[in-house]
Amino acid sequence: MGQLTTHVLDTAHGRRGAGMRVRLYRRRNADYALVKEVTTNGDGRCEVPLLEAEAFTSGAYRLVFSAGSYVAAQGVRAPEPPFVYEVTLDFGVADAAAHYHVPLLISPGEWRQLEEGIIQRTRLLNLILADLYGPQRLLRDGIIPPALIY
Repeated sequence: MGQLTTHVLDTAHGRRGAGMRVRLYRRRNADYALVKEVTTNGDGRCEVPLLEAEAFTSGAYRLVFSAGSYVAAQGVRAPEPPFVYEVTLDFGVADAAAHYHVPLLISPGEWRQLEEGIIQRTRLLNLILADLYGPQRLLRDGIIPPALIY
């Protein structure tokens, strides 16, 4: 008998991801239809499999983990708006008789590092564009080759 299960671990705090909202969707043509909505228990798992037996069929599925709400509930200071609201995972089930387990490791600290890196690169790109549309020092000094731009 096949089944679909999930488990959330909060690696930043070294504990289970208790209290996270999880939504399961099944793809129907071009859209996804909500199948089930649950909240993880104290062990970071769902009380029962998300799907099992006849309800678990082959096809395309989507799991949506409400990670942003979970992080906020842990008292972690995050910027507004937060870097991550939801973690979405699209996956396929080929063998409905098998056990599919989808773990999620969550670490808000790693998100902060990603966010800081993206902000840093965005600032750099804005400075480069401002120079290219303005004084063009980067081109004049040979830092950016003209062939890259023209």
